[in-house]
Amino acid sequence: MARLVCALFGLSCLFLFACGQAPPAGIRVGEELFERNRYYDESRLGDVKSITVLSSEPGQVVKVVVGGSSGAALLLPSGTLSSFVPFDVQVPNVAVLDLDKDGALEYMNRGRGWSPVGRLDAQGRSLWHYPSSRADRAADAMAAGDLDVDGDLEFVVGMNGSGGLRVLDERGIELWRRDAANVFNVEVLDIDKDGRPEIVHSDGGRTNGGIWIRSGTGDVIRRLNPGFVSFSLLHWPAANSAPSLLGIVPPDRLQIVDLSGQTVAQFTLPDSGFAVAIGTQVRFGSDGNVFLAVVRTIKATWKRSAFYVFDSDSNLIYHEILPASAIGLAVLPADSSGKEALLIGSGSTVWRYGMRTSADSVRP
Repeated sequence: MARLVCALFGLSCLFLFACGQAPPAGIRVGEELFERNRYYDESRLGDVKSITVLSSEPGQVVKVVVGGSSGAALLLPSGTLSSFVPFDVQVPNVAVLDLDKDGALEYMNRGRGWSPVGRLDAQGRSLWHYPSSRADRAADAMAAGDLDVDGDLEFVVGMNGSGGLRVLDERGIELWRRDAANVFNVEVLDIDKDGRPEIVHSDGGRTNGGIWIRSGTGDVIRRLNPGFVSFSLLHWPAANSAPSLLGIVPPDRLQIVDLSGQTVAQFTLPDSGFAVAIGTQVRFGSDGNVFLAVVRTIKATWKRSAFYVFDSDSNLIYHEILPASAIGLAVLPADSSGKEALLIGSGSTVWRYGMRTSADSVRP
């Protein structure tokens, strides 16, 4: 039946329904290098959407927050549950923040395409969602930051279609908007370290894959054309490096581009896909060598994700197909041996990856 549908609808079916068979889950490359242990598993989470490591100072983990589609688990560094917060709405992409600056974590539904974005309180109750009307265009993504430096957060929403870029106050009320199309990704960060955040967003409509950088008032600072339209932020090659853009140049080139538009690094992927790649630098070994860890969904509707590890010479040393499309990624700071570990969410499970002791001699 799937082949018949594909024959009738051609390329549109290929992209919308992902005709063909999903690849089997399993390790393709590098099984001898890494060990994987179950860090946390909780069906109440739904699908894991994000993993956040909270620290009071560098190297000291206070809490690990696992955000899922149905709730958030607050864990001790060991992976033991400290508390659980159920959500009263489904959240396709959750982030944690302390909006009221009272020390209590709150939650933001960042969106993941064609779904409302919004804000939840510390108990997981929805405070508002945007857009509030089905007649309005769907949201794609949301980020938060103090754009006008008045002490209160603003929320920047990227809309699907020609809905534009919109800025909301902490109550979800629109303050202003700018013209844009298919804004799949948006971030707020202080690029020039002057204390005033900038907005970075994609525009997949009229700009042919452009990435726009705007001031906090929406004025255009510059436009980049890195060859990809969907991006995530990455600090590379060190955790304290300036943020860069991580994206996929079709069909199989993973590229890191700084915010001036210069290519920092690029890597060849062993498979293709459509979703945003997320990544982090990680020091798996005790020798301090830096690796790039990346996860991304493969194909539009397959319940599969790919996990890659590259060394500093851009060699692929680990490749695994995970049996889920919802992924979180975070680094656990170094333990007493000096090794960092990687946390990856797959379905309702968080896995901990570390380098095997016998593989410590691997050099990037």
